[in-house]
Amino acid sequence: MVFVPAVVIIPLLLLAPSSRDENVVAHINGMPVPVAEFELFLNRNIADTYNHFFQQWGARDHLDFWKTPYGGQTPAEYIREKTIKQLIDVKVKQHLAVDMGLVPDFTFDTFLQWWEENNLKRQVKHEAGEVVYGPIENSLMEYYEYYFSNLFIQLGNELNQTQFRIDEAGLELYFEANKEKWFRYTPGIEVEYLEFHYQSSPERDEAYAKALAMSESVSSGESISKLTAGLTSVHYGHRTFTDKEITGEDNPDHQRRELAFRLEKGEIRVMYGNENSSIYLMQCLTREEDQIYLFNEVKDDVLWYYQKEKYERLMERLRSEVRVSFHQLIYEDLDLFKETIRHNTALF
Repeated sequence: MVFVPAVVIIPLLLLAPSSRDENVVAHINGMPVPVAEFELFLNRNIADTYNHFFQQWGARDHLDFWKTPYGGQTPAEYIREKTIKQLIDVKVKQHLAVDMGLVPDFTFDTFLQWWEENNLKRQVKHEAGEVVYGPIENSLMEYYEYYFSNLFIQLGNELNQTQFRIDEAGLELYFEANKEKWFRYTPGIEVEYLEFHYQSSPERDEAYAKALAMSESVSSGESISKLTAGLTSVHYGHRTFTDKEITGEDNPDHQRRELAFRLEKGEIRVMYGNENSSIYLMQCLTREEDQIYLFNEVKDDVLWYYQKEKYERLMERLRSEVRVSFHQLIYEDLDLFKETIRHNTALF
């Protein structure tokens, strides 16, 4: 096997598989990726691949789709690279979890046993009349995602308690270095707006044109509130939003608040309110100067940012150091990209 860094585009290496590796597509940090595991990830990427090549090149599904080059890359190459990158990320975390003693060393075959045992336990509980949360029987992909998402949460918590510990003095230094980026807020912003609802693309274009024409009147000094005369289908609003107020995404003020904070004092802009199918003509009347939260007010948030950054840097380093080897003969033998139409119904 020849090992190559994961940070470059990884070619599939021509290797003759040994008998014990006859069903292994690749090894990542020594952990085998058998055909079944590779296909779990590959199948999740089918819809994205179709969408990517349609959006970029207008390519539609056809008999030669997977082997037809678009912009120098075939869909088969695209989905393979995407799948391998995902598997590298997962295997790096799995390897670290084993090293930290959170889970015993295992192979995919071991994991299949865990999956079957879990489904058997759920079936027994169900037949005994006990409460079983979720489906009685999980698919392999469902159990894979459930098991490892929980393991990776446990991994993050363990790292926070061991490698990412920091005292208050160090945390305050981290706050000082990052406060302009993460802990700045605007105490208040006062806006007036007109809201134009639409229900179709033609209505959207008409509303946008109407709002744009009205913005010229506002720029000339006319008040937004006076523009509502005779307009029954347009909603007028006058609000002051603060950076500290919390609004749910279903609350119309959530969208308005997000749009308001894009404006500088005196600015007039026409904007799409995509969350509630509206066009907004909005003017910022006043905007208080930005301030910085006090360290003691956001201490828990500072710790969250610190540990998140440490985690991301650790994963980035581990991915850059990963050892990957591929078995091209096995890959070609899989015949994953037959010259047949493979619809999105192949997804789990």
